[in-house]
Amino acid sequence: MQKFKELSFKEKLEHIIYYYKWHIIIAIFLMIFSGSLIKGFIEQDKNIPLGTLSFQGVATDFEKIEAWEDMVTQKIKKADTQQKVRVDFYSISLDGFDEYSTANMQKYVTLAAVGELDVVCVDEDFFISQAELGTFMPLDTLPELSVIIENNKGNIKKLIPKEQTEEHIYGIKVTDLDAFKDLGYNPEGMIMAISASSKRLSYCIEILKFIFE
Repeated sequence: MQKFKELSFKEKLEHIIYYYKWHIIIAIFLMIFSGSLIKGFIEQDKNIPLGTLSFQGVATDFEKIEAWEDMVTQKIKKADTQQKVRVDFYSISLDGFDEYSTANMQKYVTLAAVGELDVVCVDEDFFISQAELGTFMPLDTLPELSVIIENNKGNIKKLIPKEQTEEHIYGIKVTDLDAFKDLGYNPEGMIMAISASSKRLSYCIEILKFIFE
């Protein structure tokens, strides 16, 4: 039998294909599958928000909102980060729950429960109802926000949540801030807070710094 090294290039190729055909097919399949899997992970990572800013209200100008998301993302993101800040709106009214308001409330509560709610901006009634349940983070326990709290003494919101004994700062009232001038939505008079279950605390802090500093 002729030795493999004595075969011509064409004969060697035919020999390899004949004896290792299925090995080659499986290897190619695994390479394609691995590539698709890696691409999927990359795309999935891009779809995870850098941080969310949730407003109680109704979106009006989606182009301005998207441009504002991009602008805030560029201000606070770390290098080589593909994720972006996402702005969400929730039409919630405590005066009378219609079907749409109920659905928005359910979505809001669900996202808060799984840690996918970050910075929120809500009216005072809704803020108090949620803060009393302990769903917001005490801002005065975050040293990074000490300057913001000091500069907004007249707008901080303190309270003692149910089943707790200590008073803390849980929100800051929004006044006429330049940060929102290009948003196409005026949240003046509403209160900003950080969800206690947020998984992205560092970016929550950066969002508040951008807005209030």
